[in-house]
Amino acid sequence: MNAVAQPECAGQTGKFVLTLRASDLHHLFRAHGLDDVDLAALSPLGKHFADGAPREALETLLQASAAQLPGGGANVQDFVAALARLPIGNIDLRAIQGVLESWIQALDAGASTRWALSALGVFQDALAAELAEGAPETTRLPFRLLVLAQRYLNCIAGLLAETVANYWQASAAAAAALDQQTGLATTGGLIETLRRQPLLGMDVMHAVLVIQIEPTPALLCLPVSLHSELLRQVVSRLHSVLRKSDSVFRTDRFEFGCLLLGLISAAQAELAPKKIQRLFDNSFPVAGREYRLRPSIGIALMPHHGKDAESLLLSARLAVVEARRLGVRTLLSCERLDERALRGVDLEEEFLSGLRSNTLELYLQPQIDLNSGRCMSAEALLRMRDSRGNFVPPPNVVELAERVGAGPQLIRWVLNRACAIQAELRSHNIDLALSVNISPNDLRSGELPMLIEGALKVWKVQPKRLTLELTEEAVLHDVEHCLEQMQLIRQLGCQLAIDDFGTGYSSMAYLRRFPLNELKIDQVFVRRLAEHPVDRKIVHSAILLARSLGMETVAEGVETRHALDFLRKLGCDRIQGFLISKALPLGKFLDWWPAHDPGSVSEQHRSEGPS
Repeated sequence: MNAVAQPECAGQTGKFVLTLRASDLHHLFRAHGLDDVDLAALSPLGKHFADGAPREALETLLQASAAQLPGGGANVQDFVAALARLPIGNIDLRAIQGVLESWIQALDAGASTRWALSALGVFQDALAAELAEGAPETTRLPFRLLVLAQRYLNCIAGLLAETVANYWQASAAAAAALDQQTGLATTGGLIETLRRQPLLGMDVMHAVLVIQIEPTPALLCLPVSLHSELLRQVVSRLHSVLRKSDSVFRTDRFEFGCLLLGLISAAQAELAPKKIQRLFDNSFPVAGREYRLRPSIGIALMPHHGKDAESLLLSARLAVVEARRLGVRTLLSCERLDERALRGVDLEEEFLSGLRSNTLELYLQPQIDLNSGRCMSAEALLRMRDSRGNFVPPPNVVELAERVGAGPQLIRWVLNRACAIQAELRSHNIDLALSVNISPNDLRSGELPMLIEGALKVWKVQPKRLTLELTEEAVLHDVEHCLEQMQLIRQLGCQLAIDDFGTGYSSMAYLRRFPLNELKIDQVFVRRLAEHPVDRKIVHSAILLARSLGMETVAEGVETRHALDFLRKLGCDRIQGFLISKALPLGKFLDWWPAHDPGSVSEQHRSEGPS
């Protein structure tokens, strides 16, 4: 039985709203045996509620409990007064509602949840004494009236108990809706507040500002207490430049949302971020240290950038992402950002579908050995087509995989597909080593050696026929862990290559430690060999460095005969690029092969095949 409606939280106040329905009250009374006849019989007791011992007993209890309240006993007095006015003989919904509301006020003032039920007990005892009028025995009528009164008060006690439960539930919900560090309402509060605002047309608008603070190492290392102090300073400064009608919300750990209502122009919405950015020009002093915060702000207007609260908040967050990409501090949302976001969602679905249905592809780009002129190896390059038939750039595919949490599934697919292609090539008497690209997260995960070993065993591929290409970024983060993983891969018998050499920050000390077999010179230097002497020196130095460390060199992006001749003269081992061939799907690679390498595989490789 729910005689008290579910509590509601109004905005940031956490106000408890109590609703009592007459139908619920009738049902509850009947459940206690107080039907219409019994209630009518209670009418003689009405006089005892206005004056006499019951009221005096309640006032005595009030005096004892009022001292326990931090704000005095006024609210408790309201409760007692409402209780003393309870109707007898009929159901007065307003009077009982007054009892419950007074009880809520008492709770707000700090009353114990026990004192009201104790008051009912004292009231009941005083009522019994009043009915008995001091006689050792009571007549049948007063006894029956006492029983009915007990049931009546039990109903009120049940309502009070349910009120207490709902009150604390509402209090807990209100507390959960508030950020504990700043006291601000959270994302739900922003959305709910915005939902209650009417659409005002294109001339009067609402704006959402999303302020994301860059989580620097200094911020991440702050203890909770100091972090809270820093955030409170941020909130104080925000309130100092916003209008009284504007609201601030804590929407994420390093994110705040500002709601600006009733703007008459977009210029107002763009002026607020400028004021906010100036707030961060000065440092924030916390515990004797100065902290400088770097915010990025996205702006979205209703109804221009969204006609509901959720889409407006999303548009503002997308504007923050785009602002960071462009290197600007503030950006107003636009339809193009929303379209890009929707396209990103579509691509995520298409990628997951392609991974499940095995419609992703590996294309092979041949590598030519400059000493023999033969194609001895190829790089397996990931290819994905979107729903329009266009290729998605490989780095974007990897980013998609990591964004949806499918990085391990993708590298597992790449390794197995590369080994399956080698098995297919062997069936055509083609002896070819393949290399695949490994992302930084693949190397850091710790599962890569196991995945490689599994793929090699399934397709019966010799480990030396598989090369793992790593970027400098992959190996220079968490060097010790990456070194351990690389050593495990080398123990399997696979080859390791450093990719895009020259574009990162490689250290000679790191290169000496890593068990690398191959160094790949980035195409940005190779393509400019003819025009830029500096690039020729860089390529020459890279080849000498690799030779001194016992590594082979592969030049990427070879597109001219001049570049090929120059690389051969410098002692480069292998080349790949459009001069040889673009990346080809397996079928077209099999067509390309006979005209470029008539050699056949050894008997040992002929006997290999998939399990």
